[in-house]
Amino acid sequence: MFKVGDLVKGTEAGSEEYSHTGQDMLKAEVTAVYGDGDIEIIVLDHDYGPDYEGNIHDVEGRYFDLVSSNATGSTPAPTAQPISAPLGDYETLVALGLV
Repeated sequence: MFKVGDLVKGTEAGSEEYSHTGQDMLKAEVTAVYGDGDIEIIVLDHDYGPDYEGNIHDVEGRYFDLVSSNATGSTPAPTAQPISAPLGDYETLVALGLV
């Protein structure tokens, strides 16, 4: 149904199920999708203001409507960087922040 990075909003039906992520939640980003239809969201915009924004919730996807699709997500997964220091070069590892 939803993909990581999709923007969703709360629905009237969601207001009956959830107090913080119902129709007063104007926009949230899907940060995880589970096999049972549940999703994890982070609230981006809420009628009740900044106290509700930034909160993360695990919720049932059926209580949300798609605002816009962003299949790539807003924060790509980090990629591993190879270490170019020779073995035993402790100072280089410290300078790279790896120790």
